[in-house]
Amino acid sequence: MEITSRALPKGSNSGKIQVLDGYYQYFKKEIMGESVKIFPSATNQWLVIYDEDTTNIEPSPLFRVIRVKPVNDIMEIPRLVKPIGKFLQTVGVAIPNDRLIPFANSVGEVGATNIRTISGMTLQKAWEPWDGKFPLNELFEQDYTRWVSIDTNDIDKEIKNALKRKRSIVDKPLNIDRV
Repeated sequence: MEITSRALPKGSNSGKIQVLDGYYQYFKKEIMGESVKIFPSATNQWLVIYDEDTTNIEPSPLFRVIRVKPVNDIMEIPRLVKPIGKFLQTVGVAIPNDRLIPFANSVGEVGATNIRTISGMTLQKAWEPWDGKFPLNELFEQDYTRWVSIDTNDIDKEIKNALKRKRSIVDKPLNIDRV
């Protein structure tokens, strides 16, 4: 996260408050003995939270705040996120190809509209729908069909390509810093 933050810095108005809010919210839980561990950056540019409690799933504060919750199987996730289904839009995954469609169907039923390879969450292709929807279609058609878009038909290949792309972006600034 630290290397990525230096290579791809956040904009001046892009969520420092959300990072600090997440930090204080989970810092209180950690010092009160809850099963939470926080990993903040020194400059408040990002925050990783490990939270073992799966009884309370909340919408993410976004802006480089990552909350990790353990599950035994990815197919548990639709049941866990059902209470926040109206907040779901894009879900990032790194799962085997044979599990992609069953997972997309299940998480789509509870509210998700866009399934993206986790490494491509912010590197969306220009022709892809935004959060699973083509905004102009919503103005003209009300078909009441729930669509779930998937950004790949080969998730393994997509993750490998995205890692190459990320490394080319992240490694270049570091090489300049070392000179």
